[in-house]
Amino acid sequence: MASFVLLVSGDATGASAAELGNRTARQAEWVSDLRSAGVLSDGGRVEGGSLRVRRTEGRPAVIDVPADAIGSVRSWLLVEAADLSEAVAVAESCPEAAYGDVRILPVDA
Repeated sequence: MASFVLLVSGDATGASAAELGNRTARQAEWVSDLRSAGVLSDGGRVEGGSLRVRRTEGRPAVIDVPADAIGSVRSWLLVEAADLSEAVAVAESCPEAAYGDVRILPVDA
């Protein structure tokens, strides 16, 4: 088995509260199904901006990156799959793939 991080993004522009509620419910059910199947190892919601750490001229610099500058990544999932093809199949089953991207990153976990 190999580990992959799925970065889930989605655009909610113009969506009604009811539509967002339905999308959230579908996503929660999908995550629950992955957990029940033993595919999901961990995951979480991305909230707010981020910090970027960079070393310049031997000194660290910490830069606050606002949420609107980091893109539309809204959640992450650490999944176990036999190979990349299987990870792609998991990503393709994500309900939010209809509204944005599900990026797949192979990781050494």
